[in-house]
Amino acid sequence: MRTTAATPLEIGDARADFLSLLAGFGISLVRLTMLIGLPASITWNILKRTQRG
Repeated sequence: MRTTAATPLEIGDARADFLSLLAGFGISLVRLTMLIGLPASITWNILKRTQRG
């Protein structure tokens, strides 16, 4: 019987330079801000306007 390791075929070399790493962090930060920060600020503004009384 022959056994083979279950590795995906699309694994390639990762980008290792510092600029690519920094750009990845920047893109992640923008996504985090859009997905969490923007809805939170909209909700905060709605609550602030409705509780003005």
